[in-house]
Amino acid sequence: MTKFVRMLLSLMIFIVPMNFGFCKDTPKVIRNFTNTYVTDLSVALRLSKETKQKVVVVFSADWCGYCNSLKKDLINLKGFENKILCIIDVDNAKKLARQYKAKTLPTSVILDENGNETDRISGYEKSSYQKWLTNY
Repeated sequence: MTKFVRMLLSLMIFIVPMNFGFCKDTPKVIRNFTNTYVTDLSVALRLSKETKQKVVVVFSADWCGYCNSLKKDLINLKGFENKILCIIDVDNAKKLARQYKAKTLPTSVILDENGNETDRISGYEKSSYQKWLTNY
């Protein structure tokens, strides 16, 4: 076999099962510089129960300027220590956004390890967001 064919077969072994749902239990975890975050709230809540850490859920959208500023600033914000960060794209999770009443973007919600909301903030201004985040 040629090197190309072997490489193609190797890729298919890993990619095909993911596309057909064989790896659905694998949480989507994204590492972004110093912050690691998940994009699935159920995964974040499961991790929260296991670690007894609070979850910071950020409801955002790619077209939202303030959301993009917040996501860009996340690497420099303090206050995520001992918290699980979950970023939800409201365009892909409309039902979840309605459930948490995320009408203004970005909306950030803090959940305890049982999934109960303890606080929220809407909009983004770096210094007030930083102060809010470090209070928990």
